[in-house]
Amino acid sequence: MGAFFSSYSIPGDVHEVVDQKAKAWLSRKGFQEIEESAVLDYCKEGERALFLFWNDRWTIVLYSHFDEEERFLFELSADGRPVLHLWAHDSDLWGYELHVNRRPITAFNSNPKYFGSEEQSGIPNDIELLIEKCSLQGVDVSGILQLQKKRGLFKEEACGAFAKAIGAAPAASHYDYESEDTLASPGFSAVHRRFRKHGFDPMRNFNLHAVRGEPKQPEAPSPSLLPSLPLGYRVLIEIMKIAAIPIGWVFGLILAWKMKRSGFPGAADVMDNLQGERDFALEGEWLVNRKRRCRIRPAEGAAPSRGSGILPFIIGGNEVFSKTMSAKEAEHTLAFPHLRHAEKETDFRIGSLPAKFICSKIPARQEKYFYVFFIQSPLAVYHFSLESKAMLESADIDVYQKTIDSFEILE
Repeated sequence: MGAFFSSYSIPGDVHEVVDQKAKAWLSRKGFQEIEESAVLDYCKEGERALFLFWNDRWTIVLYSHFDEEERFLFELSADGRPVLHLWAHDSDLWGYELHVNRRPITAFNSNPKYFGSEEQSGIPNDIELLIEKCSLQGVDVSGILQLQKKRGLFKEEACGAFAKAIGAAPAASHYDYESEDTLASPGFSAVHRRFRKHGFDPMRNFNLHAVRGEPKQPEAPSPSLLPSLPLGYRVLIEIMKIAAIPIGWVFGLILAWKMKRSGFPGAADVMDNLQGERDFALEGEWLVNRKRRCRIRPAEGAAPSRGSGILPFIIGGNEVFSKTMSAKEAEHTLAFPHLRHAEKETDFRIGSLPAKFICSKIPARQEKYFYVFFIQSPLAVYHFSLESKAMLESADIDVYQKTIDSFEILE
């Protein structure tokens, strides 16, 4: 899947006005602001959120919900200020519309025939009008025209270059690509706002121990068509199977390098450390994450690491990844086939907290083993997962269990 960008940029520093507009609009929809330090990450089903960037040239908004952006734009453009909607679709095309008094006055689409017959918007692509309304004195018309004509596989590159050319670099993104760690955009101040629907509880009615898997059934061998095929076809199929893995890796590395080179948001994470978090700290024998309100004490044989997750540690050379989940996310994860049809499933408690251990195996050309713990608290489900190419020794499983048994919620 390619990149999807969507942002709204208003000329000048009007972040206080935009902030108040967003809060008032979401309040009318039944949402109230919550603390940024919430244990759970943003929950799409019951929350709304935005990133707000600003300097003396631009105020830029990245909003969380694509399907509500048209109404959000309507609110932002109500007072006569120009609002520039910049977008990219699936890395295949990009464009923008400039709205004044709730109507578009100039627009650009890099491929109006993308969805079939050519779109006839009737809105002119008037670069000089864009420059005039957005006070972009010094911006080169011919340079923007070149970007509009630019060819390439990843259209977000042209979109990003356009945003930089007009001094609004953070606009070449979308809410889903950002995090608190990426808010430090050079030359811009920034803030993250989260709003929760009145009465929404991401942990309501969830009971970890009530979620039960199904006994794993012996796998029947699948019928194969290969023996009935001519030898030449069978050899070709085997060659394609073997070649698919290195080809996939090469393509993935090229894609990640291209994203990093083009300044794609979060590209450094793709190349370096996915889903990493640095809110944890080692305090004596305890690994502590105050943002997520939890701590754990690695048992003898386990050690804290600088890996991914909220409380990262290592057992027997294997990284344990950890995160918080809402009830819905936990139910979705527990429904994965390799967890629903597990080798072993055990319910227990850590103090008063319900917990679950699942051991599962995925048969493949190279087998994978998963050792997963879930811990339910009133605020979130804490998820710990270890993936290994070989079955863990019973001593390592004991170390893992002892470490999890030390888990505590911080007040």
